[in-house]
Amino acid sequence: MIETIAKAGTLVSFIACGYILKQLGLFSRESFNTISTIVFDITLPAAIIIHLNGVHFEGRLLYISVLAIVCNLIFIGLGYILGRDKIEKSFYMLNLNGFNIGNFALPFVSYFLIVPLY
Repeated sequence: MIETIAKAGTLVSFIACGYILKQLGLFSRESFNTISTIVFDITLPAAIIIHLNGVHFEGRLLYISVLAIVCNLIFIGLGYILGRDKIEKSFYMLNLNGFNIGNFALPFVSYFLIVPLY
């Protein structure tokens, strides 16, 4: 229980640190592009490479990824067909496959529930 509270406290402290630094004027709206580029182009790939180092899995498990891509393409096409105007089409294409919740919830849930690989 203490470990879970410590992990939650770490996440909250990151959010609080970012908010305090913004209030102090160290970050502006223009710095968002720079920070997001650093996070998505450098930090995220590095974290994935480090955590997958030494992990061995069977090649047939990649069929699950292929199946997921095919199913999501079907839902994107269905969203395009169901939408009446451009805004509705884009809304359906983004939300029918359910990525809007999973992309944000899964990393936080896995942070608490999945045992680290190292």
